[in-house]
Amino acid sequence: MGKIVEIEWIEDDSVEGDEKKLTVNFKKGLLITWNGRELPLDDNKTDVLWVIENNITDKTERMVKAQSKINITEVTRIPIKNGYKLLEPLNEQQMEKFVDRVGVLLDEITQLNTLKEIYTD
Repeated sequence: MGKIVEIEWIEDDSVEGDEKKLTVNFKKGLLITWNGRELPLDDNKTDVLWVIENNITDKTERMVKAQSKINITEVTRIPIKNGYKLLEPLNEQQMEKFVDRVGVLLDEITQLNTLKEIYTD
């Protein structure tokens, strides 16, 4: 996978209908706010770290979820209200896609952790 050039994070604001959106462009060295203002990364390390950490958390959760699907080796019945939920092992094609997805996410998390170290005082 290539080097991360840009990441963003969008989160609902406490005001109804508003969102907090920040985009970090490492190539240009800019933090772009929800209203399009472009600010230097070095002057806004707290916000840069906020975006990086939220991306790490999200990608880690997605990786764990994908890995849990890879780890299913037999059909499991989980009781739910009014029935059962079946967890089935992945077929060969699905397994390949999930293994690839985990690899990509792991690479992205590694890159994000490196960026986090750079922007941590």
